[in-house]
Amino acid sequence: MFYWLTSNIWTMGQQYVVIRNSPTPGSDAALAREARLAKRHQDKEARKPSNPLTALNEITVTEIETPKRVTTQRVQPVGKNRAKKQNGQAR
Repeated sequence: MFYWLTSNIWTMGQQYVVIRNSPTPGSDAALAREARLAKRHQDKEARKPSNPLTALNEITVTEIETPKRVTTQRVQPVGKNRAKKQNGQAR
């Protein structure tokens, strides 16, 4: 029981990290990641010393364009057509 419980908790943690750091393109998780990265960049820029020349170039979260949401379906690989054997020999 202890092994099962530990394994499930470990697997859920791994899933959380993987989905958060590399989400499917166009999903809600991908949009949330882009927002987190933009906020992190904005916070990093805000901590820098203020310069009057760069004050005009500051970006706010509301000014960042959100990409159009595109639902993407992952495509399964297509199998190759292989020669069929006739009488125990390949063509």
